[in-house]
Amino acid sequence: MNITKEILEILKNFSQIKSSINFVAGNVIKTKNEDASFYASSEIAENFPIDFSIYDLSQFIRALSLFDESEIEFKDTHMVIKNKNGKGKINYTYTNPIMISSAVDYTKNPKFKNLVCEFELSNETFKQLLKAGQVFGIETLIFKAKDQANIEAVVANLDNNKKDTDNSFSTQIAIQNASEEIKTLNISTDKNIFKIIPGDYLVKLYNVNDKIYMLEMINKGDTKLTYYAGAKVV
Repeated sequence: MNITKEILEILKNFSQIKSSINFVAGNVIKTKNEDASFYASSEIAENFPIDFSIYDLSQFIRALSLFDESEIEFKDTHMVIKNKNGKGKINYTYTNPIMISSAVDYTKNPKFKNLVCEFELSNETFKQLLKAGQVFGIETLIFKAKDQANIEAVVANLDNNKKDTDNSFSTQIAIQNASEEIKTLNISTDKNIFKIIPGDYLVKLYNVNDKIYMLEMINKGDTKLTYYAGAKVV
């Protein structure tokens, strides 16, 4: 199996969400954060032949990065990482999967039915939101009702988002397929939303219950990548 630059970038991104990971045979990589409020799923061009687990994903990535191009041979208890363009190999041992919680595969088992709205989150808008969070030292992204055709994305401290005197950044986003619930929308997303790979996304916002929402974020580029971000009513 070849480890492409695209796969390596996905693994680097997923390591920011959780430090360990379970790989399942096939061409889908999944992860979730510790409190299961943020999920990520990516379909890749290569296929993993077996199930295996890695405890320290960052270390695994560093091992792969020792070679410009890596090729993996999978054994029963370990893998052999070979230098595709030269000499050298690494024996890398799998971790007991019991030590790592598995990710729920929402791509095969959809559980969200109550669609509140859909909208396009462009790469430009996301970068603005990310930069505002970095400038103000804020990890909170709030989506608020504007009208039946728009919502407002706000970077602000959660306890102070209603005060005009506090530092904040906001931008208006056009929405589609809005339900009546959009009128009272005021939710705070999981902070991991700022860790997504930059790009253009189609976002579908679902109501799970009276207090919880879920954002399904589908990358519109060539990378088949989807994030699921939990959000709470504020």
